[in-house]
Order: sequence, then C-alpha cells, then structure tokens
Amino acid sequence: MKQYVTNDEWLSDVMGYRVSRLDFPDDLESVAFVEKDILEAAGYADRAMLYTKIPIGQSDRAHNLQRFGFVNVDLAVTFSRPSSSDQGEKIWSNVRVAKSGDYHRVMEIAEKSFRYSRFHSDREIEDRVADKIKREWMGSYSSGTRGVETLIVEHDGVIAGFLGVLQHDQQMVIDLIAIDPEYQGKGAGRALVETFNMKYKSSCESFLVGTQLANGASIRMYEKAGYRFNSANFVFHGHIIDGRWEK
Repeated sequence: MKQYVTNDEWLSDVMGYRVSRLDFPDDLESVAFVEKDILEAAGYADRAMLYTKIPIGQSDRAHNLQRFGFVNVDLAVTFSRPSSSDQGEKIWSNVRVAKSGDYHRVMEIAEKSFRYSRFHSDREIEDRVADKIKREWMGSYSSGTRGVETLIVEHDGVIAGFLGVLQHDQQMVIDLIAIDPEYQGKGAGRALVETFNMKYKSSCESFLVGTQLANGASIRMYEKAGYRFNSANFVFHGHIIDGRWEK
C-alpha cells in the first residue's frame, strides 16, 4: 500500500497534520485496502487526511472508495482552448502583474472568496482551515515557490481580484482565480481571463483551467471565453480522526 501513497508536504504544513495523496494502480481490486494499511500510510497519526481523484467514467472504482470509507467531496472539471483561438479579446487596462506589495490584499481576497473548493465541501475540514489553504496558496506565489506570476484587476484603484498563472510545458494554466465578493458581477473575472488569454497566447499551444461542476458562474465565464470541456474527476477525501479511520 505504501508505494501508492505520497506525502503532500505543503498541505500537511498548512493543515497542521499529515496529508497524503493516493495514486492507485489500474486494478483497484488488487489493493488490500484495509484499515491497518490506511493507518500505516498515514503514519499511525491521531489526525491525518488522504485524498485521491478518480476519472468520472470509473464508477466502479468510485463505489469501492466509498465502501472503503472515502467521501466524494467534489466533481472537478477542466476546460481548455487553443491559445491561437480568436475570441475578439483584449488586454484590459485595469489588469496588471502583481507587485510584492500587492500580495497582502491578494491573500486577503483568496481567504474570503471561495465556497466551492473540495476543502470547503468537506465536513471534516473547518471553514477557517479551508480559507487558510487558499490564502497560503497565493502566499506561495508571493514567496516565489509556486507559479509564473499573478495578474490582478483593479476597480477604482482597489485590487478587486487576482489570477494565478502556472505553466506546464506548452500549456498555460489558470491556477487560481478569485474576485472579492464586493466586486463580483462587475466584469472583473472577464477582464482577468481575457487579459490572461491575450498576454500568453504566443507563449504556449493551449490554455487550461479547472473548476468545480457546482460553480456554474465560472463555467459560463470560461465557455464564453472559448474554453471547452476537457475532463472530469471525482475527488475523494478520507480522514483519520483520534487515530481511527472515519467510515
């Protein structure tokens, strides 16, 4: 079992207990998935979390995970588009690259602007911890340990939202995007996405973004920008609490 478990050091540090990712072989039935193995994978901790993703077409594997005690906390979807696609977009004048002094505000927005993430959907994770994960995610951009750069959008001189940019080979990725609730519905998200598309169109072959199926507003925004469905995965979490596997 251990060979399929990878410790997520970043999440472990943020959440304050061991968090591990499970990567299963093609034949899930071949894994002797019993409580002793799970506890061993988590280091016999009093508190630990394990997570994994299963393609939506593998319903049998998803059912097995639920039988083992994992909970489906999210249906994660990705959308993509060729970078050369002409959508009549522009680089918005109120969007710019974040400077070091902007990240306090960026992290503040990240901390209060998410409702649909897998962490917020998990009843075993407190909202304050889920919020902290998003805050520290953008803190990694501030420290230079994650991402290419951050785009920010301003409204009347106030930072209203941000977009974190990643690069995977010939693909530019919208890693994390958020708009302060006070400024939502005013075109800030569109300005960020259009500027991202225009700024990086000559730097890659395609664009990729991930969101949650429950986040209809985000999906509609990406589809209007020319993005099309790419993939869907069930996201499962399992928890060890007080030294016991929660079932």
